[in-house]
Amino acid sequence: MNGDFYVSGSIQIKDNVKGGTKNENGKYTGGTANNVYILAHNVICIGTALTDGAEIGVTLDSNFGESTFTSGWGNTMSGKTPADYFTSDVDGYEAKLYDTELKLVSTHVHSWTYTADGATITAKCGDNSCTSKDGGSVTIKAPAALTYDGTTKAATVDKDTGNWQGGKVNIVYKQGDKVLTGAPVNAGTYTASITLGGATASVEYTIAKATPTVSGSGTASGTYGQKLSEVTVNDLTAKLNNETVAGSWALTDNTSDTLDTVTLNGSTTEYTAVFTPTDTDNYNSTTAKVAVTVNPKAGGSLGTVNLTQKFTDTAEKTYTPNWAGLPAGERWSYVSDMTTSNGGITLNKNDFDADGKKLIYSISGGQVNDTVTFTLKAFCADNHYEPVTITVVVKLTDKDTPTVKANNINVTYTGADIPASAITGTATFDNASVAGTWSWKSTAPKNVADSGNHTVVFTPADSANYSSVEAIITVTIAKATPTGEPKYTKITAGGKTLADAGLTVTGSTLNPNAGDLVWVDGAGNALPGTTVVEKNTTYKWRFTPNDANYEALTGSVELYHVSGGYYYYTPAAGGTTDAKKSSRTGDAGLLVYGLTALSSYTGTALVLRRKRED
Repeated sequence: MNGDFYVSGSIQIKDNVKGGTKNENGKYTGGTANNVYILAHNVICIGTALTDGAEIGVTLDSNFGESTFTSGWGNTMSGKTPADYFTSDVDGYEAKLYDTELKLVSTHVHSWTYTADGATITAKCGDNSCTSKDGGSVTIKAPAALTYDGTTKAATVDKDTGNWQGGKVNIVYKQGDKVLTGAPVNAGTYTASITLGGATASVEYTIAKATPTVSGSGTASGTYGQKLSEVTVNDLTAKLNNETVAGSWALTDNTSDTLDTVTLNGSTTEYTAVFTPTDTDNYNSTTAKVAVTVNPKAGGSLGTVNLTQKFTDTAEKTYTPNWAGLPAGERWSYVSDMTTSNGGITLNKNDFDADGKKLIYSISGGQVNDTVTFTLKAFCADNHYEPVTITVVVKLTDKDTPTVKANNINVTYTGADIPASAITGTATFDNASVAGTWSWKSTAPKNVADSGNHTVVFTPADSANYSSVEAIITVTIAKATPTGEPKYTKITAGGKTLADAGLTVTGSTLNPNAGDLVWVDGAGNALPGTTVVEKNTTYKWRFTPNDANYEALTGSVELYHVSGGYYYYTPAAGGTTDAKKSSRTGDAGLLVYGLTALSSYTGTALVLRRKRED
């Protein structure tokens, strides 16, 4: 090459020969390598950086001397290995970096030794004849971006300003003791290491969980008292790098786990919504503010009461509504609305107490089968509930309507319907008693769960002149107490446990006998079957029926009884220390006692005894 030669990018000048023989395929074989021949004072100029795979074979003129043969290496190829890009066409030489440019120097086969210090491995040639023992160093470094984003987080190897000559370096990744097949992706703590000649350098790094961003303006709606966990959050999306992150949103509050403030007139209450990712290994939770509409709970109706009166009866009537079904703990106000089926009906009086306790009315101008309907409304002062109503329908008939008062009923569960005969009360008209019978308007209450308000009907004996009348009473059915006791086995020897007693409902006298039966301590806590049974000790059992109409039943029993008494011993003839022991009838667990010889005893009728202490 006569003059400077410019190269860049992926250039390849190799595999050219001088001499040799051209074969049938047009290729030369044999000969000597001859790619780029550089005369003295000429150089190869590197324009833009050479890419991986670029390769140039070089031969230097015999007059080239010790000069460098490149220009621009330091500016464009810093940190690269010269031998990866330039090879010598003449055996025994290699390209090496001197200052910022390259020379072809005599090849020396290094005998590298490696030492590790933390994340760095240093190479030195162990051949004493080597004039360039420094093989450089490599340092393994953690990736710069250490937050999960779904991509690999690979460590990098920094070769000492391109001077590394110690060989190829491979990175091994581990999570704990587990060797990975490649660079990690998921959040966690990892170790990346390189090993050369028994020397290992490593770096530990942690990929942090990602915290999603939130898109959208959250909204939600629910009812007063509803659990926050049951409220659906709308219009919020968790994202990472514009990709949706799978998970769920739920409302939270530091003071309550329910919706406690009703919003009115289109207003909202601000709550915090927490996002819980499906992939909790790689994502953190995040939060957002949510505008929540809180509606009152449904009010509903406490029922319809049907009253009758004779169409000619214009006397004042009084009705006392039963508001027992109103939710407790609330403040209520009361109003009444009235409608008639006949425009000719006149309400001479229509008063409803502000406290909701009494409706007073007087009707005139109506005809048989006309109706007057009073809608009594209870309004929750704090708007926690929608209005609750009782509808009172007064039907005008050709009969007189007695004034009735039915008594509330308190009974204990028997397994049978409460008979109509249990309903008591009074019926009067014009201060005179009206004979008749009481009955249930619908199904008779039976179970504890049936406790509450029920409608009863008074049917006059003189149905030709008096109308039937309904009334609402409160029925309370208390739980019954089971009878009988469980079956168990008495303990007759020490060292036994409660399990040996075989407590069971099978074959017992318990009624009902389906339920949970356990031994319990004094505080009512269940005792394990491994509990050792002590003598002369009372143990308590508890039976909880499956039938919710029954209370739990408890009882106690002494499982292992040992009575007091005496042991009787008859010495052998001659009063020796040998003795026969005999127990009194019913005694158990006899002990053997040593007897002192009785020197004056010669008969066989003497009996000694010792008080039992077990």
